Amino acid sequence: MVGLTTTVQIWKKLNTCYTSHSRARVKKLKLQLKTPKRERDVPTYLLDIKKSVNALSANGSSIIDEVIILIYVDDILITRNNATHIKSLISTLHSQFALKDLGLLNFFLGIEAHWSPIGALHLSQTKYTQQILDKAKMLDAKPQPSPMISSLKLIVDASTAFSDPTLYRQIVGALQYLTFTRPDITFSVNKVCQFMHNPQLHHWQAVKRILRYIAGTQSHGIRFSPSSSKSLQAFTDADWGSDPDNHKSTSGYCVYTSADLTFYFAL
Repeated sequence: MVGLTTTVQIWKKLNTCYTSHSRARVKKLKLQLKTPKRERDVPTYLLDIKKSVNALSANGSSIIDEVIILIYVDDILITRNNATHIKSLISTLHSQFALKDLGLLNFFLGIEAHWSPIGALHLSQTKYTQQILDKAKMLDAKPQPSPMISSLKLIVDASTAFSDPTLYRQIVGALQYLTFTRPDITFSVNKVCQFMHNPQLHHWQAVKRILRYIAGTQSHGIRFSPSSSKSLQAFTDADWGSDPDNHKSTSGYCVYTSADLTFYFAL
């Protein structure tokens, strides 16, 4: 995800966003957006984008004029403070590439977007959650009220190896992607990730607890609501060396912008 305020930024940032498996259409876009040595080398359609950005800034807008573009293979998300300028940008790109405007965001890379009448955005991964549960054969699992027992201490114990370490790695790896919209399981998933190299039976039991929890909370996610507040709050905590294997601390923190969770981390 990149912010663009000048043509050079458009050139450089988009050039770094591409996966090595880009399809032909995206490869063409990458070639078109290589960093120019002089502005006269910039294609006309990018100069039009720059003029559009500069025009809004010249009008004295109090809102930062920033375009955010997220590109994955041949899927593109575009957002900006001004809906009219978004349409203008799409039209400009469409003149050079075969694009299809799918309208308001509703699904992208397994993440579902739901909009409320007041403009609030709810991001969830319900379908992806069901795929994980189906992979683990736990679609009908009895839900649990929490992803992990608070007193549980997972250790590196090679006494009872889990019979299917590949399944363990597949499920835990899938759960890592689920944490994009599920901060409530971030800590628990982080813990079970520490035993990917040699999973034991009690590690798998901890994973199954997480699966039972998400089975009962499939629609949970992150909500972003429109607000005039600019408050910023951060919370952090640590357990101070309670890891039974290496005596390292486990810590985590989260940051709220207004009432919305915008950043979270557990380590």
